[in-house]
Formats: sequence, C-alpha cells, structure tokens
Amino acid sequence: MAAIEISRKHNLSADVIREKLDALRAKLKEKFSIDSNWDSDNKATVAGSGLTSGLKGSVDFTDTDINAAIDLPWKLKLMKGKIQSALEGELDKLLAG
Repeated sequence: MAAIEISRKHNLSADVIREKLDALRAKLKEKFSIDSNWDSDNKATVAGSGLTSGLKGSVDFTDTDINAAIDLPWKLKLMKGKIQSALEGELDKLLAG
C-alpha cells in the first residue's frame, strides 16, 4: 500500500487536466527533484532523485477523478504529514485555478 494516497473529484476536460498536471510535474521536478513520465494518456509515474531518492508512485485521472499514490523511502517517512499536506495543497490549487 502507498504511504500517501490522495483522490480528488474534478469536472475538467482531459486536455486541461493533463496541461495542469504537466505544470505541477515541472514544479515538483524543479523544487524537489521528482521526475515523472506519462505512461499513457491518463497515467504518469513519478520517481525521486537526490534528496527524494526512493520516492516513487503514480498519478492518474479519469473523467471525474484524480488519484495519486506515493511510496516514501524510510528517510522521508518522518515527513509524511508535511509531504501529504503540500501535495494536497498543490492538487487543490491545480483544480481550483
């Protein structure tokens, strides 16, 4: 089971969701060295490097939902609450704006 699981409802088109997730992916890469790749039209895998090495997970979306599942390495588990809050905040901003 993932250390962090986040789900949100949305009413945006697939193109808009993907565009917004691309912006979030760029931000996470710049700030936290978290890389991501689209595996399909609606699913991306994420992996950390450097200080976030060992972090891995996925983000996917449907017509109504966005789901993120992130596994944390032991060195980041102590910060799970802060990481989860930050990711939830970023996702909420993404869907609101």
